[in-house]
Amino acid sequence: MNVPRGLVFAVSVLVSTTSGSVPAVLAQADTTTGLSISTTAAGLGIDWIAPAALIDLQPGGTSRITIPGFQSLRQSGAPAVPYSAALVTIPPGAQPLLQIQQIDEKELILPAPVERAGKPKGVLRAEDGQIIGGAYAPAAEITPYDSPPLVLEPIGVLRGVQLARLVFYPARPQGSNLRLTTRVRASLSFINRLASSPPAIASPDLLLEALKAAVVNPQDVQASPHSMPVPKKKPAVSGGASPTAAVEVDQTGLTEITSAPASSPPVVAASPKSCQANSSLAPESSR
Repeated sequence: MNVPRGLVFAVSVLVSTTSGSVPAVLAQADTTTGLSISTTAAGLGIDWIAPAALIDLQPGGTSRITIPGFQSLRQSGAPAVPYSAALVTIPPGAQPLLQIQQIDEKELILPAPVERAGKPKGVLRAEDGQIIGGAYAPAAEITPYDSPPLVLEPIGVLRGVQLARLVFYPARPQGSNLRLTTRVRASLSFINRLASSPPAIASPDLLLEALKAAVVNPQDVQASPHSMPVPKKKPAVSGGASPTAAVEVDQTGLTEITSAPASSPPVVAASPKSCQANSSLAPESSR
């Protein structure tokens, strides 16, 4: 994906808050939680309600914040705060404007500082040597963290469609306290969007169809008029062409596929443990 240079995201904040300071480790949000998207004349209406946030005191003297269904920010040295993201498509020619209209939040007293994401350091292995996850070491430097509860981040362009991430950060540490957003309402306007036009090809674009299923506004998925055309499928070549073989692997790890005569299918090594990744060109036998 290529990030368009001319795509600039503007944010205007109009805040209505409810706050309080309570020494608690459990913060309960509304019973109905999740992201609700509505279509407006200017773009999209956003209503995001966070589930209950749980704060656990860790043996190392830090607070771990978790929210069901939310991921944890893993930026080395930054607070490991929960977040959730949704994929948004930007219509051709549009300038996106995110306006936060209402924030419902409270302030909690933390029992300890929020734990910070570590620095990646190799992998974790089980007793049998199988990789079970990533290993992390304490970050050498502290990364400053100051994010609003709702942001719009550009991602890039796929098949002429501009994409962005709508990210919700409901729990944000501020000194020894935690500012917890239980609900945020906002609008996302698409300014100067181009008039929609029918697709240039009669046959469906499978990639665009898959993209429609992944974004929160599928009605706005439309390739830019300046995008590259969908490549046509090349016809099959008969006679003299190398044979095509489908290889199915039922083991985890790296699998070696050796070369073979043109009349024979490739040979798959029985043990992937004998293979290793290398940044240089691999020999002919392992390509």
